[in-house]
Formats: sequence, structure tokens, C-alpha cells
Amino acid sequence: MNERMKSKLYMKISLIRPTQKLCEEKDWVTIAVVAKQMDPQTAKNGKRFSIWHLSDLDDCTKHVALFLFGGVHEELWKKFTIGSVIGLLNPAIMPPRKDTAPGKSYDNTPALTVDVADRVMRIGVSADLGWCMATKFRNKKPAGKCLAFINKSIGETCIFHMQSKYKKMGSKRGELQGSVGAPIADKYKKTLWNKVKGDQFFYGGQVYSAAPPST
Repeated sequence: MNERMKSKLYMKISLIRPTQKLCEEKDWVTIAVVAKQMDPQTAKNGKRFSIWHLSDLDDCTKHVALFLFGGVHEELWKKFTIGSVIGLLNPAIMPPRKDTAPGKSYDNTPALTVDVADRVMRIGVSADLGWCMATKFRNKKPAGKCLAFINKSIGETCIFHMQSKYKKMGSKRGELQGSVGAPIADKYKKTLWNKVKGDQFFYGGQVYSAAPPST
């Protein structure tokens, strides 16, 4: 693996854009976690293909699609599983797909493909890939677990449910402050804490409140 990576341009997968142009004269590589594998599909020409969702787990709201066609699909779709860490050598960036739905123009999800199976290399298995276990709601009724992929080293839920939890906690805190107005000691009135005491801060998947200065 190290030998194959030498003297090649490394591109972080979360930085790849659908309209990106890369120098065809220089080899390039990217590394990603297989976060999702779609069921194999059949194209209009009768050939099978599959789509994988790839991520570096830095921003789990986005992914890059890897399309595997024909013989590449047949060779790889059972060889790798969700959670596999893979390296891609010189994948082609597919042009943006025009969306035929009313009011939409292009699908902004970057898409890659490879013409030979050897361009996909196994590196290992991700220890950080996980799934959001928060309950999702449809029409205000529980509709099962969210199951969006996450980086579990950062938090236990996806960004959407982290923000939802943060808003609920902020709302409850505001109600409590409105009903209970505890007096502020004189020694705290001119401190920075008195200015931000009602604020909460989100860091590392946790919500924190400003603590009064130590005495």
C-alpha cells in the first residue's frame, strides 16, 4: 500500500467537488470509509452496477458516491463491507447528474468511478463508524431509529439530533430562568460570566453551560 501511494497526490475525500478538474498527468489517491452500500441495480443495458457512499467521517452530513459498473462491480461488491477503509487510485470524477425533478437542476453529490478493480485497495476497518440511535419522528409519531452514519468518537447522535437536543435544552433552560430569578451576587455582576451565564456551548458532542468563576 505504501509503495502504491508514493509520489501520488493525496486528495481528502470531503474536499472533492463534482465539477473538480484534476491534472490527468499526475496520479492521485483518496482514502475513505464505506459508510453505506446500496443494493445492486440493473442498468438499461442489462449490466449490473452498485453504489457505495464514502466518507472520511469529518462531516457526516455529506458523502461521495462511488459507482461500480460491470466487471468491477462483480469483483468488488461482495469483497468489501460497510466499515471498510479503502484507498482509491486515480478514480474518475463523474460529471454532475442533471436532476429531472421539477425545480431542481443538478445533484451536488460528488461521484467517482474506477475502470478496474485493482484501483480499489483495502486498508482496514474503521473503528469510528457508527449509527445515530436517536428516535426519528414522522407526523409527530415515533418512526424507528435514525440510523444516519456518524463518527462515534465525536458523539452518539447525528448532527440533526445533536442540534435538536441542544434546542430543547436551551428552551427548558429559558423557561426555568423565566420562572426562577435567583439573585446574582455582587462579586459576579461585573464578570464575563454574568454576560454569558444564560448561554450554552456545544463542543465534542456535548452541551456545556457557563460556570461561575471560582472564588
